[in-house]
Amino acid sequence: MSKVITEEKLQEMFDRYILTKCKARKAKHGSQSEMWHEGECEEAARWLNFFGIDTSYDATEKLIQAKMKEM
Repeated sequence: MSKVITEEKLQEMFDRYILTKCKARKAKHGSQSEMWHEGECEEAARWLNFFGIDTSYDATEKLIQAKMKEM
């Protein structure tokens, strides 16, 4: 049995990836929180890339900076 990932679910995953990147940047450098968030981002990036979503620095940096201003 196979499952289908909807565009909405992919967008939700991408939004969470951006939010988690922001949390990692706000966490104290070298802290367990920073490592936890970065690990979560790494796993999310693998899945997003698998489904064809670009998570490169060039594609996400402006979105991350904009989200950090909102926080």
